[in-house]
Amino acid sequence: MSENVHEVWSDDELDRALATLNAEVPPGDVALAKARAELMGASGAPQAVRQPKARRHWGRWAAAVAVIAASFTALQVVPFGDEPSLPTAAAGELLTRAADKIGASDPVVGPGQYLYIEEHDWGGMGALHPSDPAKGWFYLDERFNEKWVPADRTQEWLWRKRETGNRKWIVGGPNQVPPMPGSPMPDRRARCGDFIIRQSEKPCEGPGSWYRPTPEFLASLPTDPRQLHDLIRKEVSSRSHPPEMAAEFTMTGMLQQVLDLAKPGVAPADIRANLYRALALTPGLVISDRDAVNLDGRKGVALGLEAEGVRWEMIVDPETGQYIGSRQTQLEANSQRVPVGTVTSTAVRIGVVANMGDKPRS
Repeated sequence: MSENVHEVWSDDELDRALATLNAEVPPGDVALAKARAELMGASGAPQAVRQPKARRHWGRWAAAVAVIAASFTALQVVPFGDEPSLPTAAAGELLTRAADKIGASDPVVGPGQYLYIEEHDWGGMGALHPSDPAKGWFYLDERFNEKWVPADRTQEWLWRKRETGNRKWIVGGPNQVPPMPGSPMPDRRARCGDFIIRQSEKPCEGPGSWYRPTPEFLASLPTDPRQLHDLIRKEVSSRSHPPEMAAEFTMTGMLQQVLDLAKPGVAPADIRANLYRALALTPGLVISDRDAVNLDGRKGVALGLEAEGVRWEMIVDPETGQYIGSRQTQLEANSQRVPVGTVTSTAVRIGVVANMGDKPRS
């Protein structure tokens, strides 16, 4: 048994971390990575010198007010008001077909086996100063998020984050980067996947939420696509964001919320299918690339939205209906010197293994 079974936070510490997640992206591997700095602080790790910072997909920084709220002015925004534009018929039809297929390709995890989930990520990290861009730095780096989920999900899970050391500098250079606390992150183990919990809680006993999608919470979601769409929109709209960014935040927030729950291994196939059908009702959603390729070279179809000066895309395998990755592409110049055309992307793959820590054969 690992010494660090799970990370225990005080109520205040967890509230601050959840507030950070509220401002950027819903739960899942990416959101847990965003909470990393606070997690390390709560566990007593040394802290770096504070300065404006952001982690992972830079397009989401616009939602984090304290980072660079004014940096991503939406120059091409799809309407999202009282009379929103409709999603294209092609995008809706593709998602509906994907929803019909999504369960057939799910791997069967037998007793004593583990579902292996790997997210390969080229994401952004940086500290960008709106008042003095020359001080800013920003790079893309490569990471792997891996999880081993037992067939009995109340048993112990393993979460492993690997950094390859590969970087692509976009703004500034290595001499501008302060020491990063808690890198590399140690393996984390916890029953029910409760890697981050309150001091008053025990693994498997906390209430479910969008940030903690327990089986009970997922089962409580509406089965009607329109009701589910409206519920997600209401949830996303309630999160903190600059008033002038409400429309963009809601659009991209809905896409992000669906992606985090639609990742393989998070929710059962029937719920993922309903999430697709709910997303199909989102205004402005289009098929952005019929010949998309994810970070690992797997072919699919990209569906996207344009907001915050960024194109946000999910990539779906049309043959299986599975979500296989995401992309964010910088469309417009901004004050932080992030070049037009800069891309962050992910690829997701799954498999079944006999032992925790094993990997499926390629």
